[in-house]
Amino acid sequence: MSQTAQPSDRLPHGARPAPAAPRDGFLPRGLRVTGKGELVAVLRTWLERSSAPTIGDIGTFGRAAWLRIDVNGTEVVLNADTKRTAVQAFIRAAAADPARPWLVTATRTGRAVKVLPGPDNEPAPGWYAYLTKPGIAGQLI
Repeated sequence: MSQTAQPSDRLPHGARPAPAAPRDGFLPRGLRVTGKGELVAVLRTWLERSSAPTIGDIGTFGRAAWLRIDVNGTEVVLNADTKRTAVQAFIRAAAADPARPWLVTATRTGRAVKVLPGPDNEPAPGWYAYLTKPGIAGQLI
């Protein structure tokens, strides 16, 4: 069963913070968030409460889906190996507009499943977000 963040009176309406970081500092695997604003709140809380280099335990294979985000009915997963530096860059970029569009791009194999955390085709080193169902390259979500 997946975990869900708990409500807080200090966050914008509808946004829920991450639960307290576990001793290992990772976000709980399978955590589900709804919307980009809630994602910003969860990741900001994680940055404040953890010093872990990635959002999840990468073990011997870091490409495991760790966090699930519902973006207007489209499911996006953020992988365990998403790096702290990428999360910091995402939080900075989202400060002015947390709801800014994200761009769907093709992977090296040609599948349109990679999601960049902004509307431009700018590299996002360490940001590993993917659609759970293929989309269309160039699509904004």
